[in-house]
Amino acid sequence: MDELELFTAAIKRWDPSATDCLPQYMKGVYMVFYNCVNEMATEAEKTQGRDTLSYARNTWEAVFDAFLEEAKWISSGYIPTFEEYLENGKVSFGYRAATLQPILTLDVPLPLHILREIDFPSRLNDLASSILRLRGDVCGYKAERSRGEEASSISCYMKDNGGATEEDALNHIDSMIEEKIKELNWEFLKAESNVPIPSKKHAFDILRAFYHLYKYRDGFSIANNETKNLVMRTVLEPVPF
Repeated sequence: MDELELFTAAIKRWDPSATDCLPQYMKGVYMVFYNCVNEMATEAEKTQGRDTLSYARNTWEAVFDAFLEEAKWISSGYIPTFEEYLENGKVSFGYRAATLQPILTLDVPLPLHILREIDFPSRLNDLASSILRLRGDVCGYKAERSRGEEASSISCYMKDNGGATEEDALNHIDSMIEEKIKELNWEFLKAESNVPIPSKKHAFDILRAFYHLYKYRDGFSIANNETKNLVMRTVLEPVPF
């Protein structure tokens, strides 16, 4: 825990000198992450016409705080309430962080008032993060439990509802996901929105890509040939004309 707290503090300092306080094996990781975020912010400034680094830093700080909170739960064996778990889990899944900087580097103007309707604390972001966290838990909670990670939406639901079985929890969470997907589709397509659909589309497509990884299995933690082939076809292979 001490080393995780040091790393989280270093992320918040956001300075290469922060590595002086880190164990040797963390120094390289920190610098790669530091340089990557800074480089993406430089690219985003070219397309958005403003410095977005502080915005990105705040996003990543929230993610690392959420990671640290989960590490504390694992260390102590604490099982939070379902609501407490989901609020933290929406952040720790990392959808916001994984979406924010890529969409800012694309040639789509995202002034602050529009960005706030896509990014946190928008309803679109909240729904997307909830769907992915819950779907990830459904696919991965058994593997996580075998590693000593007891807290999941399944275990938290069972704790909150004495006598509930795993099947009860899974059925409830599947229903939640189904309802949130319906609401998300409406949020994306609704005509009275102040945000044009093209401005929301890239964030929506990143959600779809993540969801596909978890649709039938945990395709992120267990990168089998199917997952690798999907990435190859999507990112590297040319699109036929």
